[in-house]
Amino acid sequence: MTQIAFLGAGRMATAMVRGLLKSSTYTPEDISCTSAKNTSAQRLSAETGIKAAPDPEALTQSADIIVLAFKPKNLPDFTARFTDRSPPPLVISVLGGTSLAALKQQLRGPHELVRIMPNIPCEEGAGFTPYTPEKPLSEANLVRLNKFLSALGTSIETSEADLERATRVTGCGPAYFYEFTDALAKAGEASGLSAKTAQTFAQATLIGSARLLEASGREPIKLRDEVASPGGITEKMLNIMNDADFRNLIEKIVTTPHN
Repeated sequence: MTQIAFLGAGRMATAMVRGLLKSSTYTPEDISCTSAKNTSAQRLSAETGIKAAPDPEALTQSADIIVLAFKPKNLPDFTARFTDRSPPPLVISVLGGTSLAALKQQLRGPHELVRIMPNIPCEEGAGFTPYTPEKPLSEANLVRLNKFLSALGTSIETSEADLERATRVTGCGPAYFYEFTDALAKAGEASGLSAKTAQTFAQATLIGSARLLEASGREPIKLRDEVASPGGITEKMLNIMNDADFRNLIEKIVTTPHN
């Protein structure tokens, strides 16, 4: 059975572990984790039943899949050596803003490297994960990668440049969705609904809309127009959003340089 080692046990690692286990593709016995001070690893172990190990080097020597999920700034401190094994382990990096070239320079020993950009819905097996291999993978590691990503949701191979561009769409996108959901609920509350009712209405509306978008195959703009009858209240509300430059705000969020 494939053994998976998470180096790092923060929010994204936690979401991924939960997604892997929820899929029933893996069991807690298949997954181990470690963290810098071992505190978050112990917490994740207690929550999910996976093993927490204090020694990252011991994990890298036995795991088939090694997931780099620590803070990118800690990459220079990563000194684990990969043992000579055939096939070599699959190393999956979720380190934002850390290129394949930088990873390859830092990691030592035989391995096959893939960058991925998962998002938080992977916790429910509903994630979307762009990924980029450093080079073509061996058959064994390709099977491992596909199995791993399938447990988290939908995935797509892309160029490293597009993976970087995807960060603010796929990676940050869920935060925009949750922000809008809360704003819609608060607006409903301001209109006179109770806080609980407004939250229920907003959440159910957005979840249902997302399901229709996925199931119908129709473009978002066409679905919008189906709701917004000419001269109706929805069209008037959309005009208010347009007057507030809503679309340009979203474009600014996605395209403004990181630095």
